[in-house]
Amino acid sequence: MAAQLLRSSFIAGVIFLFGIVIPPAFATINFAITNPNTSNDETEVEVNVTGLTSSSCLDNRCYLQGSLTAVDKNQYFGFTQNTENNWYEYQSSPSSSDVIKSTFFHFEPKEGSWSGKLKIKNNPNHANYQGPGQYLLAVRRYSGKAVSSAGESNSLTVTLSAIPCLDSAQRRRVNFCHRHSKLPRLAGAKRRLGHRQSRRDYHHQEK
Repeated sequence: MAAQLLRSSFIAGVIFLFGIVIPPAFATINFAITNPNTSNDETEVEVNVTGLTSSSCLDNRCYLQGSLTAVDKNQYFGFTQNTENNWYEYQSSPSSSDVIKSTFFHFEPKEGSWSGKLKIKNNPNHANYQGPGQYLLAVRRYSGKAVSSAGESNSLTVTLSAIPCLDSAQRRRVNFCHRHSKLPRLAGAKRRLGHRQSRRDYHHQEK
């Protein structure tokens, strides 16, 4: 009888350990973005994260980074707005966890969950931007303990319309880039034309 009670107690302890204690550590984390709202190539999405545990976020703070990519490519770009309303460029391999903690958008989950809004915008100067069209937007989650992401959300299709400042095929600046206007070159041409005219006037006077 004593042996049976001992075995029953042992089995009950195992059930308690594996049925209650362990599952939360391996709980499924649900990470989703919805309701994209795009204006002037800037997109705001709603983020919902559930199933987080004490090991999911360092010091109860998780980090997010958004990305954009062409539908048929795996080449990422874009900017994400952090908690201080500053924009940071997409980083495929952050140099350190300190960079993530000091730069990326962060949130503090309550009871393993968080929901809020995140802004991601286009970077038309980036070589991976191929011009107006449809792109995939996704968000990566970081724990703050490592430079690799701890998970990625679903992807949403957004439409971008900016004219690129880089020719993605030739990787060179193009004439319609606003930051590289033709005006300085045009002014230089006028100066050269004026210089040639002055030389002609000088030679005419000598005659």
